[in-house]
Amino acid sequence: MVHKPFKPSQIALIAVSAVAVIIVGIVIALLLTGQQQSPTNQPEQPATSEPTEPSSAKQPIDLQFAVDQWTSIISGTAGVMIYDLDNKIVVARHNENESFNIASLYKLFVMLEGYLRIARGQWSSDEPYLGNWTRLKCLNLMISESNSPCAEKMWGEIGKAELDEIYRAKGFGTATNISSITSTPAEILKLMQLIWQHAGLNEEYWSAIRDSLLIQPTTTHNWRQGLPSGFSNAKVYNKVGWYSADGRKWSLYHDAAFVEFPDLDRHYIVVVLTKNVSPNEIVRLGRNIEAAVLVGSGAQER
Repeated sequence: MVHKPFKPSQIALIAVSAVAVIIVGIVIALLLTGQQQSPTNQPEQPATSEPTEPSSAKQPIDLQFAVDQWTSIISGTAGVMIYDLDNKIVVARHNENESFNIASLYKLFVMLEGYLRIARGQWSSDEPYLGNWTRLKCLNLMISESNSPCAEKMWGEIGKAELDEIYRAKGFGTATNISSITSTPAEILKLMQLIWQHAGLNEEYWSAIRDSLLIQPTTTHNWRQGLPSGFSNAKVYNKVGWYSADGRKWSLYHDAAFVEFPDLDRHYIVVVLTKNVSPNEIVRLGRNIEAAVLVGSGAQER
């Protein structure tokens, strides 16, 4: 077949078309390359900085000196634990693993399990329980007035061996034997932490527990003559346990308390178990702790 030669106008059109195709190809290639290199089209990368531990709004205050100063002058034996609830650390300790007869502090174990059984629907709060008192009233009285008939009836209802097993399952060691009324400052601290956390209890019951620990009569006995009397700038939510053969010499005197400084927004657990130490001496411990907290917070000069 014989091909006719292209006309000059056709040749020019072909050349222009070829150049246009080349230019379009170059532009497409550049666009594709730009998309691969442009960081704006890449998925956002997570931050690579190392995570930091959350810091407390308030620095912890070391209260060990306040405790050491006190234990050096007391007449008998003491075990002490102080826990900073805001920073979640122990800030003072002394003989924390020594075993004590805990006297009426056993009622704290009974009280917590009692509220939990009501919250779980196992018990009724308003049923007549002891005389004219309801079960809920008895839970209050065994703490606010250390009422033994209420506590002993409920303890027997739970079962003494069963109560030991309940707290064993919560992580308490053999140093705590509620049946024989023995424990250590470290284990009572653990109990106070459980009460503070009040898992399984609504705010109504938690408020009732706090009231029982804070609002305590002084008509028949002064339940607050020990640790609470040492504080003037704090609220002390306290349970006492004591034994005295004659009402003058104290074989045992214990306090387990939540100590709140409202103006400083600081919260502590203080546990002090003693043998042959008077409540007046424990008042001095409260004063030592309060002074150290005020100084450490900058609220009072040394």
